[in-house]
Parts: sequence; C-alpha cells; structure tokens
Amino acid sequence: MMPCRIKRFWCDGSLQTATQIIGCVDMLTNVTIGVLYSTRTAVNGPNDITIAIATFAFLLVIFSILLIYAARFRRQQLVLSWLIVQLLERCFTAVYIAVGQVRNALGVIPIILILFAIIFAFYLWWVVCCFYLELTDQERADVNRSDGSLSQQLEHEENA
Repeated sequence: MMPCRIKRFWCDGSLQTATQIIGCVDMLTNVTIGVLYSTRTAVNGPNDITIAIATFAFLLVIFSILLIYAARFRRQQLVLSWLIVQLLERCFTAVYIAVGQVRNALGVIPIILILFAIIFAFYLWWVVCCFYLELTDQERADVNRSDGSLSQQLEHEENA
C-alpha cells in the first residue's frame, strides 16, 4: 500500500527546500519559546515547569539545526531523528493543551485557534515525512542501480 505523499510544496517548491524552511521556522520558534520561558524563570523565580519547557525548547533548537543540515545534504537518518522527536513533542503539546483547556475552559475561539495550530504543525511534520520518504526511495533506487551495474560487471567478466 502506497502512503499518501506530496511531491511539491507551496509555490511549486521542492520538499528539500520546504524542509529547510520548516527547520528554520522551527528553530526560530523554539529559540523564542526558550528565551521567553528563561526570562519568565529569571523574573518569577525558578519553577519546574518553566525550566523544563525552556530546556526542552533549546533541545528542539538542536534538532532543528540538524534538520536544516540534513535537508541541505540529504541525510535521511537525521531527518528521521527530527521526525521522531517532533512527533513526540506535538503529541505531548496536544495533550498538554487539551488538559489545560479542560481545566481553564477558555472558550470556543481559543480552542479553534489551538486546534488549527496543532493541525498545521502536523501538516508541516507530514511535509518533512514526505521528504524523508523521498530520500528513502532515492536510496533504494541508488542501491538497485549499483546492484544492477555490479551484476552487469560480473557478467562481462564471466564472458571475457
């Protein structure tokens, strides 16, 4: 069964370019979150949850930098590591926000905006996943091509 894939990104951009853009935006977002929660900790005093969020945001910055590098040089293992970490982060964030919504009952509009943000985040994750699958397909094609040329070379040597 073939998974649902996209081949091009907005404005007919390649998945490689889209992945680099997503990595940059993700990095800037996580730096902003990390700085905001770090200053919040400095102003309000240490709080376990704010320290954890700031630390996790700066950790995600590292994975974003790795994603940018992986997209630039087409390293599928580094793309896979970003996909795994981001999937865990997005699921955790969705649960954290859902619990917060139930506890605080903010209303319909904030819930709709938060759901839109979560859906958009999963869409960006899917774009990077499609890039990963593209790299996997390319690697398989390269292996098949090299296997074919190796068998042709062996046949040529046997015939000589």
